[in-house]
Amino acid sequence: MTLNFKHCTFSRLPGHAKWHWFHWWKPWHPPHWGGGKDDCDPVPCFTPGTRVYTPAGSIAVQDVRPGDHLLTRDSGMQQVVWVGRRTLSAAEIAAEPALAPIRIARGALGDDLPCRDMLVSPQHRFLVRGPGLAVAFSEPEMLVPATGLKARKGVTQIAPDIGVSYIHLLFKRHEIVLSDGLWTESFQPAARMVDGMERRVQTELHSLFPCLRDPDRDRSTQTAFASARPTLKPREMLAAFEIG
Repeated sequence: MTLNFKHCTFSRLPGHAKWHWFHWWKPWHPPHWGGGKDDCDPVPCFTPGTRVYTPAGSIAVQDVRPGDHLLTRDSGMQQVVWVGRRTLSAAEIAAEPALAPIRIARGALGDDLPCRDMLVSPQHRFLVRGPGLAVAFSEPEMLVPATGLKARKGVTQIAPDIGVSYIHLLFKRHEIVLSDGLWTESFQPAARMVDGMERRVQTELHSLFPCLRDPDRDRSTQTAFASARPTLKPREMLAAFEIG
């Protein structure tokens, strides 16, 4: 099954959706983890209710624990190293509307894609493929942010009355995991991002990944957590969809 964005397509493998949901990094403002608000949202975020896939079948993302194995596109079953969560109240979202989640209605991106109504954080990235990308960027596949898809029917930014919880899954490297039948990215840490987290979280992540506290940590972190795919900016995305 393929879905055409002019000459770019989202495609589905037999039995599974070949979609990729990702984040496009925005200018940095330190987040407040475990509750509180940010000035922007540069972190890949799932929301409760999203189904991810283990060797035993699908489970809700909020039930994932460090040590669990999840299905990834590039590496098969991989162990989750760390799980983070933060909750934003309705008032906090009203004060920072850019943090409101993007709702993708069931079937908005193709036949039963996603397989349920799902919420993602605003900069969550999708993988697209097609001749337009190859012509414009010499790349067969690239990532696009969810917020860039709001022009599509069934893709809207909403402000939940009860707020929203964002959940982050970290592996040993940047991975693409299957969620709600779609491929989505894992948490991709950056040194300056970790600097903005609570001290407790910083200590935990530093112990798991010493590169996050190296003197040359920006470079070492970029090497350790290289992006799974290149990313399209919104203006590039429009150009790619017009080429083919």
